[in-house]
Amino acid sequence: MLDQLHAVIYMPKADNEGVISTFHASFGDFLTTPGRAPDNLLINLSVAEAHLFFNCIRVMSSELHFNVSKCPTSYFPNPFYKFTIPPLLQYVCLNWPYHLAAVSVAKTSDAGISSYLKSLQDVFFPKFLFWVEVLSALNKAGAASSLIMTALTAKCLVHAPKSVTEFLADANEFVVSSLDAIASSVAHIYLSALPCLRPTSQIAKIFWPKFKCIPHVCLVGIQYKQHTRLVLTGHNASVNCVSFSRDGAYIVSGSDDGTIRMWDVKTGYPLMEPIQGHTELVYSVALSPDGKYVASGSADKTIRVWDAKTGRAVMQPIEGHMWSVTSVAFSPDGALIASASKDKTICVWDAKTGKASIKCIEGHTDEVCSVAFSPDGSHIASGSDDRTIRVWDVKTGNTVIEPMLGHVLSVTSVAFSPDGAFIASASKDRTIRVWDAKTGNAIIECIEGHTGVVCSVAFSPDGSHIASGSNDETIRVWDAKTGKAVIKPIKGHTAFIHSVAFSPDGSCLVSGAEDETIRLWDAKTGKPDIQPIKGLMNWIRSVAFSSGGTYIASGSGEKKIHVQDIKTAKDLIKAIKGHSSCICSVAFSPDGTHIASCSDDKTIRVWDAKTGQAVMKPIEGHSHWIHSVAFSPDGTCIASSSHDETIRVWDARTGKAVMKPIKGHTGWFCSVAFSPDGTHIASGSADGTLQVWDAKTGKAVMVIKGHTNCIYSVAFSPDGRYIASGSADRRIRVWDAKTGKAVMAPIRGHTNCINSVAFSPNGTCLASGSDDKTIRIWDAKTGRAMMKPIEGHSHRIYSVAFSPDGTCIASSSHDETICVWDTKTGKAVSNPIHGHTGAVFSVAFSPDGTCLASGSYDKTIRVCQVTIDGPTSNEFSPLPVDLRAGPITLPETKAHWGATDNWIRGPNKELVMWVPPQYHKFLQVPPHLIVGASAKVIVDLSQVVHGLEWVKCYIG
Repeated sequence: MLDQLHAVIYMPKADNEGVISTFHASFGDFLTTPGRAPDNLLINLSVAEAHLFFNCIRVMSSELHFNVSKCPTSYFPNPFYKFTIPPLLQYVCLNWPYHLAAVSVAKTSDAGISSYLKSLQDVFFPKFLFWVEVLSALNKAGAASSLIMTALTAKCLVHAPKSVTEFLADANEFVVSSLDAIASSVAHIYLSALPCLRPTSQIAKIFWPKFKCIPHVCLVGIQYKQHTRLVLTGHNASVNCVSFSRDGAYIVSGSDDGTIRMWDVKTGYPLMEPIQGHTELVYSVALSPDGKYVASGSADKTIRVWDAKTGRAVMQPIEGHMWSVTSVAFSPDGALIASASKDKTICVWDAKTGKASIKCIEGHTDEVCSVAFSPDGSHIASGSDDRTIRVWDVKTGNTVIEPMLGHVLSVTSVAFSPDGAFIASASKDRTIRVWDAKTGNAIIECIEGHTGVVCSVAFSPDGSHIASGSNDETIRVWDAKTGKAVIKPIKGHTAFIHSVAFSPDGSCLVSGAEDETIRLWDAKTGKPDIQPIKGLMNWIRSVAFSSGGTYIASGSGEKKIHVQDIKTAKDLIKAIKGHSSCICSVAFSPDGTHIASCSDDKTIRVWDAKTGQAVMKPIEGHSHWIHSVAFSPDGTCIASSSHDETIRVWDARTGKAVMKPIKGHTGWFCSVAFSPDGTHIASGSADGTLQVWDAKTGKAVMVIKGHTNCIYSVAFSPDGRYIASGSADRRIRVWDAKTGKAVMAPIRGHTNCINSVAFSPNGTCLASGSDDKTIRIWDAKTGRAMMKPIEGHSHRIYSVAFSPDGTCIASSSHDETICVWDTKTGKAVSNPIHGHTGAVFSVAFSPDGTCLASGSYDKTIRVCQVTIDGPTSNEFSPLPVDLRAGPITLPETKAHWGATDNWIRGPNKELVMWVPPQYHKFLQVPPHLIVGASAKVIVDLSQVVHGLEWVKCYIG
């Protein structure tokens, strides 16, 4: 029959391949319209779609099987292979959901619907992973979620039993949460994504019994939760801004990579090639109300306007700002574009011509970070580094009300409520505030909860909620009237969150972050990907040797303290957890039995150095972040310095204050140190002065001036005669401890802030660590450099400490590592010590010199042994790649653990296992076990088949 219709139907040359189509749409209408087509040609569309669905199921039943793509090895990603999937199988895998969705419920009997359900349950469910394999091989893994959701929302499945909807929901969760692994490697659908499923998942229940010799993943103290609807990847740098289209169909994003991208909300696919034109990073994007245009603001000082369909520029770059454009917004009628800049001004432009509609608005005294139009378009709100929110008349540029005051640090984001009655603001002071838009009065003075800078705020479409995104890597949703949290913090991003926005219907939240991803969340549940049953978690600011030099302690932003053995680099105890915010400083007691730590959570804690157990309740008293702790030489007291501009001295046994708070600096205290005889305390402050205090009375002994910027670190010489100080002015100074006079000219050499200084045990050398990523060693008498700068860290250095024998220097860095260096040569004496999942702020040697303790932004303290020869990794045998089929153990170091791309790799970058990013902070990588941790992820690879042997994992 088809041959007889060649005049109206196109037939491919090879009749077993290709697509049959009509030459003209009218012929299709003719065939499907009763009364026009004869009965023998009439096509009932619903029936036809049903037939196509069943035929798709039939083909999948016969053709789908394990390793249908014939992937030879698990070591390499998909692009290394040329997979051959038959065209028919390609078609059915990509189209069966659409045929199911097109079936008319009204024209389908109950028996018919039952047959659809039976087909899914009997055929698709048992072959689901093989279907995912086909999509992966076709480079269509990103479409999996859209296809599943198309089936799940099909009208004929409205009354489907719970078992069907539950399976499809779990299937969608699987392809969204493991998209990285699925898209990267066919083999790792089975070797990585499948093992990471929660045990209650319907996918796990069906497929786990069919596989052996795959990784075993054990979650302890963690609830399995997956509420990320979609993860969009494509930007190759931080995502700074995200926005929904008015119809909610697509998302626009801007990035540090200088591009703007547009994404389909259902599939996660880019709608077009990246929009390029800006010559520097993109700070802000905004969609016009009619969805036709995208405006963008950039560090290149320009605003650009693009066609939302084509991505082409619709006019020349809008120029006028003298510095970076930090924020852009369309007026509600789309006629105007407002822009904010680091040049302290706001400008308003004609959206069609790009010409200024009024003179640039001046009034802020510092960089303007954010602008927003009121819903009626009459006003513009702005937030600035000058800590104020201001409201301006759009036509005149005049202020409408007095500046809104309340935030104590920069205002990063502002947003009007949908009715225009309120303005929400976010700040670097970690709070959100809500203001009356007419009067400027505070409605909710301070919404607290975030533990980092709040970068973005957005009202829900109905105005009932406010969403906020923060540097603490969480999104939070608040009641707009009360300021109370309405759901638990939303977690999933692995870096600072720069932007959040609600979908037009309020059902979704979109977020953009420094981890280069865009994520969509369910705004109603908003539950985190995984949630510790008992709170824990992030950077390393401080390090210290034990007095014998056998241990180093480090403090971190991940709220943990780590204690490590110098000889083996092994954790001696599990990461010490308890702080609820980043750990700024750690110190060993003189006898090495205890570790003191301080945190942004305003507490000092004291731990048993062997067990990691707290020896007393948290020491409370400071009213702000605590930056530094130090034990007195006899171990009886602990001194602490804080952002609250006080030093406090505590009894090391009881935790009680031994005197009133010490005050005197006009800025926050950065660092404290006891003199070797314990009679004095030195402190460095943000006010640029160094002060010396009587350790018994707290009275000021002297004020030392000379630095021109914040003093981040102070240290006494071992004989107590001198005090060294390191400053943001890039200078080290050495002072006479009795007179306060400089004993030499400022020591110069670092090219950025100096965060840490330390004397060698014999007093002949000074070590310093800096934001310029180097450690330098100086002659303590002359101030001359004793060697070239020590390089090795990839980011700023927060802390340096000498070993008790003076032969080594430990350093901790924003790059999440601790390094140990030979004092004479400047060479590394071991591999970098990994374990923290955030910047390491502090490191300390134990008094006997055998261990290191470290404190980090990840809120943990770790205690680790270090080997001078450096740990070697034995996770792979020395056999050639094609013969490596033996057991695998996790690396002893992170040398092959790519936290940036989520893969554990072999020595030649072979893919071993993909680890979900939300597990990173809890991951146990033997032998660096986090002992006593209430939340952890343990991965056992000892029985895994891999390489050419990977196919043996399937037992059917």
